Amino acid sequence: EVVTAALLSIIIGWSWRDALDAFVVTNSVMGAVFAACGGILAWYRPRNPIGWLFVAAGLAHATTAAAAPAIQLLIEGNAPLTVQRLVVTAFAWSWPWSIGLCLPLALLLFPDGRPPSRRWLWIVLAVIVTAPLFAIEMGAAPQSSEPGVPIGYLTFAGYGALQPLWTATEIRNLLALSLGLAALGVRYRRGSDVE
Repeated sequence: EVVTAALLSIIIGWSWRDALDAFVVTNSVMGAVFAACGGILAWYRPRNPIGWLFVAAGLAHATTAAAAPAIQLLIEGNAPLTVQRLVVTAFAWSWPWSIGLCLPLALLLFPDGRPPSRRWLWIVLAVIVTAPLFAIEMGAAPQSSEPGVPIGYLTFAGYGALQPLWTATEIRNLLALSLGLAALGVRYRRGSDVE
Protein backbone atom coordinates (compact mmCIF):
# COMPACT_ATOMS: atom_id res chain seq x y z
CA GLU A 1 0.00 0.00 0.00
CA VAL A 2 2.86 2.40 0.72
CA VAL A 3 4.42 1.66 -2.67
CA THR A 4 0.98 2.09 -4.26
CA ALA A 5 0.60 5.45 -2.51
CA ALA A 6 3.96 6.61 -3.86
CA LEU A 7 3.29 5.38 -7.40
CA LEU A 8 -0.20 6.87 -7.54
CA SER A 9 1.11 10.20 -6.23
CA ILE A 10 3.67 10.24 -9.06
CA ILE A 11 1.10 9.18 -11.67
CA ILE A 12 -1.28 12.02 -10.80
CA GLY A 13 1.61 14.50 -10.71
CA TRP A 14 1.55 15.42 -7.04
CA SER A 15 4.54 17.32 -5.76
CA TRP A 16 6.18 16.47 -2.44
CA ARG A 17 4.14 19.31 -0.90
CA ASP A 18 0.88 17.94 -2.37
CA ALA A 19 1.62 14.49 -0.96
CA LEU A 20 2.51 16.02 2.39
CA ASP A 21 -0.69 18.11 2.48
CA ALA A 22 -2.78 15.02 1.65
CA PHE A 23 -1.10 13.11 4.51
CA VAL A 24 0.32 10.59 2.06
CA VAL A 25 3.85 11.06 3.38
CA THR A 26 3.02 10.88 7.09
CA ASN A 27 0.61 7.96 6.70
CA SER A 28 3.11 6.12 4.49
CA VAL A 29 5.91 6.53 7.00
CA MET A 30 3.71 5.46 9.91
CA GLY A 31 2.29 2.59 7.88
CA ALA A 32 5.69 1.26 6.85
CA VAL A 33 7.33 1.66 10.26
CA PHE A 34 4.45 0.22 12.29
CA ALA A 35 4.00 -2.70 9.90
CA ALA A 36 7.74 -3.48 9.73
CA CYS A 37 8.19 -3.40 13.51
CA GLY A 38 4.96 -5.31 14.03
CA GLY A 39 5.88 -7.89 11.43
CA ILE A 40 9.18 -8.63 13.15
CA LEU A 41 7.52 -8.89 16.56
CA ALA A 42 4.64 -11.02 15.27
CA TRP A 43 7.05 -13.34 13.47
CA TYR A 44 9.21 -14.00 16.51
CA ARG A 45 6.52 -13.68 19.20
CA PRO A 46 3.20 -14.59 17.53
CA ARG A 47 1.37 -14.93 20.86
CA ASN A 48 2.29 -11.42 21.96
CA PRO A 49 -0.40 -8.98 20.74
CA ILE A 50 2.04 -6.06 20.43
CA GLY A 51 3.31 -7.20 17.02
CA TRP A 52 -0.19 -7.74 15.70
CA LEU A 53 -1.34 -4.35 17.01
CA PHE A 54 1.57 -2.70 15.19
CA VAL A 55 0.78 -4.61 11.99
CA ALA A 56 -2.86 -3.48 12.22
CA ALA A 57 -1.77 0.12 12.91
CA GLY A 58 0.55 0.01 9.90
CA LEU A 59 -2.15 -1.35 7.62
CA ALA A 60 -4.59 1.31 8.80
CA HIS A 61 -2.20 4.15 7.99
CA ALA A 62 -1.02 2.57 4.73
CA THR A 63 -4.62 2.15 3.55
CA THR A 64 -5.25 5.84 4.11
CA ALA A 65 -1.97 6.71 2.36
CA ALA A 66 -2.90 4.69 -0.73
CA ALA A 67 -6.48 5.95 -0.75
CA ALA A 68 -5.57 9.66 -0.89
CA PRO A 69 -4.01 9.70 -4.39
CA ALA A 70 -6.41 6.95 -5.53
CA ILE A 71 -9.33 9.30 -4.82
CA GLN A 72 -7.77 12.00 -6.98
CA LEU A 73 -7.04 9.51 -9.76
CA LEU A 74 -10.62 8.22 -9.69
CA ILE A 75 -12.05 11.74 -9.79
CA GLU A 76 -9.82 12.76 -12.71
CA GLY A 77 -10.68 9.52 -14.53
CA ASN A 78 -14.44 10.04 -14.05
CA ALA A 79 -14.75 6.70 -12.25
CA PRO A 80 -18.24 5.72 -11.11
CA LEU A 81 -19.33 7.71 -8.07
CA THR A 82 -19.88 4.49 -6.13
CA VAL A 83 -16.21 3.56 -6.50
CA GLN A 84 -15.08 7.06 -5.56
CA ARG A 85 -17.25 7.01 -2.44
CA LEU A 86 -15.91 3.57 -1.44
CA VAL A 87 -12.33 4.80 -1.59
CA VAL A 88 -13.24 8.00 0.30
CA THR A 89 -14.83 5.80 2.97
CA ALA A 90 -11.69 3.66 3.23
CA PHE A 91 -9.59 6.83 3.50
CA ALA A 92 -11.68 8.30 6.32
CA TRP A 93 -12.29 5.14 8.33
CA SER A 94 -8.87 3.44 8.21
CA TRP A 95 -6.34 5.55 10.08
CA PRO A 96 -8.46 6.35 13.19
CA TRP A 97 -8.25 2.73 14.31
CA SER A 98 -4.49 3.05 14.57
CA ILE A 99 -4.61 6.19 16.71
CA GLY A 100 -7.74 5.30 18.70
CA LEU A 101 -7.14 1.60 19.36
CA CYS A 102 -3.86 0.04 18.24
CA LEU A 103 -1.36 2.58 19.56
CA PRO A 104 -2.87 3.14 23.05
CA LEU A 105 -3.45 -0.58 23.47
CA ALA A 106 0.12 -1.42 22.43
CA LEU A 107 1.45 1.11 24.95
CA LEU A 108 -0.74 -0.34 27.71
CA LEU A 109 0.34 -3.91 26.98
CA PHE A 110 4.02 -3.38 26.17
CA PRO A 111 6.29 -5.43 26.36
CA ASP A 112 4.70 -8.77 27.26
CA GLY A 113 1.13 -8.33 25.99
CA ARG A 114 -0.37 -7.91 29.45
CA PRO A 115 -1.29 -4.78 31.43
CA PRO A 116 1.17 -3.73 34.16
CA SER A 117 -1.15 -5.20 36.82
CA ARG A 118 -4.75 -6.38 37.23
CA ARG A 119 -5.74 -2.84 38.25
CA TRP A 120 -4.90 -1.68 34.70
CA LEU A 121 -7.28 -4.17 33.11
CA TRP A 122 -10.25 -1.80 33.32
CA ILE A 123 -8.24 0.82 31.38
CA VAL A 124 -7.44 -1.72 28.66
CA LEU A 125 -11.14 -2.62 28.42
CA ALA A 126 -12.17 1.06 28.36
CA VAL A 127 -9.74 1.74 25.49
CA ILE A 128 -11.15 -1.20 23.50
CA VAL A 129 -14.80 -0.29 24.14
CA THR A 130 -14.42 3.43 23.38
CA ALA A 131 -12.09 3.12 20.35
CA PRO A 132 -14.96 3.06 17.81
CA LEU A 133 -15.92 6.59 18.86
CA PHE A 134 -12.81 8.05 17.25
CA ALA A 135 -13.35 6.09 14.04
CA ILE A 136 -16.95 7.32 13.92
CA GLU A 137 -15.86 10.90 14.61
CA MET A 138 -13.37 10.82 11.74
CA GLY A 139 -15.37 8.77 9.26
CA ALA A 140 -19.00 9.74 9.73
CA ALA A 141 -18.88 13.48 8.97
CA PRO A 142 -21.41 14.14 6.18
CA GLN A 143 -19.31 16.80 4.46
CA SER A 144 -16.56 16.47 1.92
CA SER A 145 -12.95 16.68 3.09
CA GLU A 146 -11.96 18.71 0.01
CA PRO A 147 -13.86 20.57 -2.71
CA GLY A 148 -14.72 18.18 -5.54
CA VAL A 149 -14.25 15.08 -3.41
CA PRO A 150 -17.46 13.10 -2.86
CA ILE A 151 -18.81 12.26 0.57
CA GLY A 152 -18.02 8.75 1.69
CA TYR A 153 -20.45 6.12 2.86
CA LEU A 154 -21.22 5.47 6.55
CA THR A 155 -21.96 9.13 7.28
CA PHE A 156 -25.02 10.49 9.05
CA ALA A 157 -26.90 13.77 9.02
CA GLY A 158 -27.02 14.26 12.80
CA TYR A 159 -23.22 14.36 13.04
CA GLY A 160 -23.02 18.08 13.89
CA ALA A 161 -25.44 17.75 16.81
CA LEU A 162 -22.99 15.35 18.48
CA GLN A 163 -20.16 17.90 18.83
CA PRO A 164 -19.96 17.41 22.63
CA LEU A 165 -19.42 13.69 22.02
CA TRP A 166 -16.65 14.41 19.51
CA THR A 167 -14.98 16.73 22.02
CA ALA A 168 -15.21 13.99 24.65
CA THR A 169 -13.72 11.58 22.10
CA GLU A 170 -10.70 13.85 21.60
CA ILE A 171 -10.24 14.03 25.37
CA ARG A 172 -10.58 10.24 25.48
CA ASN A 173 -7.76 9.89 22.92
CA LEU A 174 -5.49 12.18 24.90
CA LEU A 175 -6.30 10.25 28.08
CA ALA A 176 -5.80 6.84 26.43
CA LEU A 177 -2.39 7.80 25.04
CA SER A 178 -1.37 9.45 28.33
CA LEU A 179 -2.37 6.34 30.28
CA GLY A 180 -0.41 4.23 27.78
CA LEU A 181 2.69 6.33 28.44
CA ALA A 182 2.04 6.09 32.20
CA ALA A 183 1.86 2.30 31.86
CA LEU A 184 5.26 2.36 30.14
CA GLY A 185 6.63 4.42 33.03
CA VAL A 186 5.24 1.94 35.55
CA ARG A 187 6.75 -0.95 33.61
CA TYR A 188 10.11 0.77 33.47
CA ARG A 189 10.20 1.46 37.19
CA ARG A 190 8.96 -1.99 38.23
CA GLY A 191 10.59 -4.04 35.50
CA SER A 192 13.59 -6.29 35.57
CA ASP A 193 16.79 -5.40 33.73
CA VAL A 194 15.53 -7.26 30.64
CA GLU A 195 12.23 -5.38 30.67
